[in-house]
Amino acid sequence: MNDNALASRAQAEIEELHWFFVGWFSGKLPKDCFQAQFMDRFDPECLLMPPGGKLLTLEHFSAGVHGAHATNPNFRIVIRNVVLRWVFGRSEERRVGKE
Repeated sequence: MNDNALASRAQAEIEELHWFFVGWFSGKLPKDCFQAQFMDRFDPECLLMPPGGKLLTLEHFSAGVHGAHATNPNFRIVIRNVVLRWVFGRSEERRVGKE
């Protein structure tokens, strides 16, 4: 796969995941789609770094998302000017190991 194809797939994944959030938080998606449309996107060992800077395991992050189903009927996300950056190394894992 060349860099352009990989970048296109990455942008599509970003957009699809955020459309899931819109449907989930607004209640337009049924609760039974959570596994297929959210959980199956991630490796079980995935770590997420939200803007606050505290690492979350997939278990903790997904519990919060699951519990927020249909909590904001007017929820919207706008995605524009997507910039993909290649990051090498696994500094997050090293930092987690030191906590």
